[in-house]
Amino acid sequence: MAAFPTRKDRVMLKEGTPAPAFSVPDQNGTTVSLADQAGHWVLLWWYPKAATPG
Repeated sequence: MAAFPTRKDRVMLKEGTPAPAFSVPDQNGTTVSLADQAGHWVLLWWYPKAATPG
């Protein structure tokens, strides 16, 4: 399973496109992968400007 792509490799998905395999750290630093959630609804929520000035 690939790690989350770097900024230059990111591509905007079209509506209805299945999410690619990915792994991300949760709020406790534990790595969670999309495959870990198989059979469950998944909602990704992020704040794109949270770590930026202004």
